[in-house]
Amino acid sequence: MGSVVQLVAAPPASGFSIFGARIGATLRHLASLDGQLSAARLLRGSALDERAVDASSENLQVVDAAGLLHVYEQALALTGRSDLGLCYGEAAGVTEYGPIGYAMLSAATDLEAVNIALTFQRLYYGTMASMSLHHEAGQGLIRLRENLPSGAGRRFFIEMLLAGFLRFNHALVGEQTQLQALRLAYPVPDYAERYRQLFQCEVHFGQPHHELLFDTGVLARPLPNADPITARACEQVCGELLERFDRGERFAARVRRVLLADGCDRGLRQVAASLGCHERTLHRRLQEEGTGFQQIKDDIQRDQVLVALQDTSLSINEVARRQGFDSPSNFRRAVRRWTGLAPLEWRRRLLGASGIGW
Repeated sequence: MGSVVQLVAAPPASGFSIFGARIGATLRHLASLDGQLSAARLLRGSALDERAVDASSENLQVVDAAGLLHVYEQALALTGRSDLGLCYGEAAGVTEYGPIGYAMLSAATDLEAVNIALTFQRLYYGTMASMSLHHEAGQGLIRLRENLPSGAGRRFFIEMLLAGFLRFNHALVGEQTQLQALRLAYPVPDYAERYRQLFQCEVHFGQPHHELLFDTGVLARPLPNADPITARACEQVCGELLERFDRGERFAARVRRVLLADGCDRGLRQVAASLGCHERTLHRRLQEEGTGFQQIKDDIQRDQVLVALQDTSLSINEVARRQGFDSPSNFRRAVRRWTGLAPLEWRRRLLGASGIGW
């Protein structure tokens, strides 16, 4: 089973992947926000070396996203600013998004730009999350799905993505984008008013998903910097980078992604078929990476349980039932094995840690 999860320490491994260069770009952007956020201070204790997070285009190394979550948590701790994720996204420029950003800027319409972002989203945040476009009662809806480990870095990541999406869309269309509503799948933070000031819409916390609602009319807007030749060239670069990312992703991360998408009841043979390899090959590759199929399933269950415990509208027994445990005692033993604490004590400490421990 997974190792004990600490409330303040960075997770030893997240099971999600990202380009190391993206971590380098994050370090550079954080340093521009606050001079005390040097790369050396943010990387301390992360087990990442400078080569792995070199922000240059030549660095195509794929790394575990635990290092990025660690950087977020270090930045929050060093600045003492709970809303730093919002600040990060609000200040992000086109260069923050690399070739995806330039491809979007060159698109013909806002809808075309959004589709580019969705197609190549793994180049920006790897397998840490996924965005999708939907329609609801005549409105457009961008839904963000993620299953990241609990901790302060998780909320930073969500805030950074959503604020950055809004900021970038402003740059695309050349004017303020009016949202209809923002829904967030975590409890109300003590700086909730900051959300309303930034997003200029109704903000609802404790929802089933993270979602941005907007008028679908904006998707048909022609973009002022449309350039089909540049757009095609940038999309070709993005496609090549996406292939490199997929080839460099660890098998453990691929297995986790399949299980999260298709359900943890799938067996080794089914997952191997989804990944296009034989089950013996998958078993061997996971062993080479120092893990196993059941270990990954156990880690997913741990992460989902610890996220569910943050919902204070549910009793501990209700969380246990919804997470598939056959008895409250088995649930308590599992949580204590993962965290070193009883479920209720974990909930109290996590929600009370610096006001940001979601």
